[in-house]
Amino acid sequence: MKIIVEKAEQELAKVMRAIEQDPHSWESWTCLHMHIEPRRDYDRYIAAMGLVVAEFGIALKELDGIAFVVGSHNLFVFCRHVTKYNLRTLANDIACELLTKYSIASTQRLYEVNYDWKLV
Repeated sequence: MKIIVEKAEQELAKVMRAIEQDPHSWESWTCLHMHIEPRRDYDRYIAAMGLVVAEFGIALKELDGIAFVVGSHNLFVFCRHVTKYNLRTLANDIACELLTKYSIASTQRLYEVNYDWKLV
């Protein structure tokens, strides 16, 4: 999996336009959207997204797909041939790690890209 950090919003917009053109070609794709709440620790800002990539980058790189780190609060992971159960497990592991280690809350949603692309 490729993880895009620089110009991620523009690259994500390109993918969304491609999906809009032909949603059926994205039939086996799933999207995980994680929104990570910002947090300050005393006077030090905690870069939560950096923690996610550092701790789970290896697991993300093993997936067939592409991830977009949009700002410091949103992660979009588009992957194919991964069951919703496995993707949900990965998302829960990330959320649990952020909460227990750093007290950072997150929300997550799973989408079937060909059906739910407008919601993404």
